[in-house]
Amino acid sequence: MDWAMVRGSSEARDVMSQDGDCARTEEAGLALLREGKATSLPFTCGVRGAAWIDESTFVVSIGSESGAILTTFTPPASNQDR
Repeated sequence: MDWAMVRGSSEARDVMSQDGDCARTEEAGLALLREGKATSLPFTCGVRGAAWIDESTFVVSIGSESGAILTTFTPPASNQDR
């Protein structure tokens, strides 16, 4: 799954690049179950907590005591782009 961090301070980007990117940490991260198939979320390594705010907004805490961020993930609006 392709993803991009579109906003965030330099500190937040540092935490995401060190702890949140599964390609860097070689962890599996979280997965969503959709129509019986698991879809890996490669931007969810280092997650300490997660919650759905509504049907399309997912919030996670990524990082550790030395630096953590609260990140909101929003999928593309059209199903075709998801």
